[in-house]
Amino acid sequence: MKKFVKLSLLVPFLLNFFCVNAQVVSLPYFNDFETDTTGWYNELTNYNVSMWEWGTPAFGQTNTAYSGSKAWDINLTTRLDSTNNCVLYSPVFDCSSYDKIDISFYLKFVSFL
Repeated sequence: MKKFVKLSLLVPFLLNFFCVNAQVVSLPYFNDFETDTTGWYNELTNYNVSMWEWGTPAFGQTNTAYSGSKAWDINLTTRLDSTNNCVLYSPVFDCSSYDKIDISFYLKFVSFL
């Protein structure tokens, strides 16, 4: 599945407490990925190769970012092999001082189905 992910998180939801590389970020949080991807990282899979790339998407139907020009995308400039397993981790968001959180993000993907 070709996925294009452009996340603009007002108050994030993506939690990953068990990651060695995880960075805790404070709230509220916003990132349009134009200049910074602090806390976001990809996992090496399929023979130590990650398909997730940060930059300017330029292939097929996922050839633009939601805002600006940069995004996290699987294969910025080539077609994704449908057998790949691709993992992108977010920072850890400390929601402990909030009773209620709101989440907003943009996801664009193309399915092989």
